[in-house]
Amino acid sequence: MAEKTSGQFVGIALFLTIAMAAGYAYFVHDWYWSQSAVICTPEMKLNCYVPDPAPDQDLIYAAPNNFWGNDIISEFFANVFALIARWADEAIVPWFYNQLAPQWNIYAADESHRKILAAIVGILYAASATKVVSLAIEWFHDKIADGGSKT
Repeated sequence: MAEKTSGQFVGIALFLTIAMAAGYAYFVHDWYWSQSAVICTPEMKLNCYVPDPAPDQDLIYAAPNNFWGNDIISEFFANVFALIARWADEAIVPWFYNQLAPQWNIYAADESHRKILAAIVGILYAASATKVVSLAIEWFHDKIADGGSKT
């Protein structure tokens, strides 16, 4: 006998599925199809927005605010997370713009490559959406079969 799916899980999964579709429609669709999916790098001389470099903060690793409170454990985690964020900004972001973005721009220049990637991502999204909808139907059916009890 299969385990019952919780309604909260189904609700979150449906919300994330719809949010992914809305995020794609709003943020990605025009960039991917109309603008050749170019990631702007500081070295490029295109008419695109490249953010200004962050101002030098004298290499301070202090956290701006504590999320949890003012005790020693909260201070520790706030500073650890600030340190990790600083390292990511110093290591991952430059690597992305210097290594990955130019390779992506070369790959995405060909429209057939973008179509192939869109087909693969579309198939994966359709499979996950189908699974989420089947979980929702299963949960709703179990809810009706149990007489509407809150389990």
